[in-house]
Amino acid sequence: MSFYQKLSLILGCLGMGTVQAQALEQVGLKDWTYTLTPYAWAASLSGDASVFGAPKVHVNSSFSSLKKDLDFAGMLVGTARKDRIGVFADLTYVKASAGASLPAGLPANQVRFGAKAFTAMLGGGYAVWYSENGHLDVLGAVRYWDVNAAVTLDGGYFNHLERKDGANWADFLVGLRGVHYFADHVYASGWALAGGGGSRFSWDVAAGVGYKFNSAVSAQIGYRALGVDYSRNRFQYKMVHKGPAVGLTWRF
Repeated sequence: MSFYQKLSLILGCLGMGTVQAQALEQVGLKDWTYTLTPYAWAASLSGDASVFGAPKVHVNSSFSSLKKDLDFAGMLVGTARKDRIGVFADLTYVKASAGASLPAGLPANQVRFGAKAFTAMLGGGYAVWYSENGHLDVLGAVRYWDVNAAVTLDGGYFNHLERKDGANWADFLVGLRGVHYFADHVYASGWALAGGGGSRFSWDVAAGVGYKFNSAVSAQIGYRALGVDYSRNRFQYKMVHKGPAVGLTWRF
């Protein structure tokens, strides 16, 4: 089985979660309801990074290079809702490497950048508007980041220079999320969050369209981009994790 066949199988079996989990949340119910979504994410890296003792590198991987760049990317989302109040948790993990470039004047025959990034977000929301066709929530959350990066330079002025570094921090975020049903089973959903704290700035946007099979199961295809601008102690991680995702959500 080829890489892309495996990727298609993974994406088809897992779920997008972040944006479609809310599609099975019902506002106005007096009892708690829950959703759980494991999902795969065909994430690529784009941005700048500087690891202690090595020059800043620019990374711009793409979906077409996932076969050689992406080792693993996954996410898990859980939600709980009662009436207008909602609580949610979001976990992401990306392990990837990619070719990179140096600033002008610093030639090297080969530049590689690798990163392992874990995030955990916990937040709450309140439905400021809802109807039988959907709802809109205001959100507040805190996200924890744990990033480890490595830069390898070969040739030119460098004789296999390899440097590794990492950092962890927390950001506070605010934003909106919502869902709208165009028909009984077809809907669009998404969220947008932004903030900072440990980082200079962090943001997270996702959007997708989905199909509700029944009251317990929904499937969706969409796109997510998660960005951060962190710099401290000669370690910089100004990166966007982005890519398509697809999957399933279960409500119970």
